[in-house]
Amino acid sequence: MRFIRLSQILAQFYVTLQKQSGLVDKDLKASAARLLVADGYSKPDNKSDPVLLNIAALVIRQGRLTVHRLLPEVVAQVNETDIRALPADPPRLLRSGAFCIEAADMAKPLYGDVICLGGYETEGKWWLIMFALNGSVSVGVWEPQWGEGEVTEGLYFDPSPFVEVSAAETYRAVTTEGVRCALTLGALLDAEGSPIESATQTITPPPEKRTRGSKPAKSASWVVRNLKLMASVRDAIARAAESAADHEAPAPGSREGLHAEKRTVRGFLRRQPFGIGRSERKWIYVAAFESVRHVGQKPLRVNVSNTPPLPRVLSVGGPERED
Repeated sequence: MRFIRLSQILAQFYVTLQKQSGLVDKDLKASAARLLVADGYSKPDNKSDPVLLNIAALVIRQGRLTVHRLLPEVVAQVNETDIRALPADPPRLLRSGAFCIEAADMAKPLYGDVICLGGYETEGKWWLIMFALNGSVSVGVWEPQWGEGEVTEGLYFDPSPFVEVSAAETYRAVTTEGVRCALTLGALLDAEGSPIESATQTITPPPEKRTRGSKPAKSASWVVRNLKLMASVRDAIARAAESAADHEAPAPGSREGLHAEKRTVRGFLRRQPFGIGRSERKWIYVAAFESVRHVGQKPLRVNVSNTPPLPRVLSVGGPERED
């Protein structure tokens, strides 16, 4: 079965949304239901599929559809960067009210087996939509308290008749990783000295034939941001790999009784104060660098399997006891 990406469904809904007026009003859920009817996924008198309702709500909240497509090297960078506490303000990726992130290479998922991750915010809650490689789709809910507590706080799984209660913890774990993925990518994109660069691609569907006297259709083009690591960062990662292979090589500057070893510190994010009274905070990306540490001589390892057998122990005060 062919895998259908979240961005493909969003693009279909987005084109319909641009062609037909009057679908959207202040009621997001009702607007999403009308969009599904207009696209032929639902009938006016039927209850809409909850997953499709969430996808329709996402495309409505986002305004102009924008897809962030991550090359495997960026996926690795996001997974290797750790964010535990919530910042005071959301990154720009989440300030727009909706996002869509996907792995460019299906062999390198965003995390676990999740290929596509989307989310939209309404009434202080984020609804996350996750497309797995096996074709399953799950929806989780996150209610962040910016500047307070851990990333995992405010997470819960939205009960659904299609999911057994026993599987709720599994879905909660998938939602937790989805939150971390979106937050980390957003922070990396915002960071001063960001390791990620973007090549923007505008996609415009072919125009439809117009009848005489009809008005031209509203532009339905959307944006794909192809994200990759900057060349300098890729070079630093390559050097780190070489250094890891030879991490015990002696370095200059040895001290008495110690010898120096070179170690590579991977790139990481730091929340740095700035502004008047250093009251504001911004993300800083610290690129990978080499450090030298002084360590003592390592103890001699004895491989017991290669030593002669130990002598038999004699009993105290008497002759050797026969086994």
